[in-house]
Amino acid sequence: AVKNLVDRGFIKHERYGSLSLTGKGRLIAEKVSERHRVLFEFFHKVLGVESETAGKDACMVEHYISPETKKRLFKFIEFVHRFPSEEKDPRWLDHFRSYLATGRTDICAGTKEKAL
Repeated sequence: AVKNLVDRGFIKHERYGSLSLTGKGRLIAEKVSERHRVLFEFFHKVLGVESETAGKDACMVEHYISPETKKRLFKFIEFVHRFPSEEKDPRWLDHFRSYLATGRTDICAGTKEKAL
């Protein structure tokens, strides 16, 4: 495994010595870390998934998500945080959290739909 990473230019390795990332390796690591952060934020802060589970799920998904989807998720999270509202979270996000907790949609303003 180490030889493969050396051959691909991701790490430097001295026999029986230390390992260090190359510039190329550091760039890859930063991209993976950013994907993880974006996914964790979405799972935990938007969907309300428990922190530990959100972290594990982010680890599983981060290696497969495309750069385009990551960018869209990042923009969505940014939008949620900047949503023009006097409340801490946008009202629709509060309604979503209530729906998660109760399974009911009739608590949303103007909605008469009953829980399934």
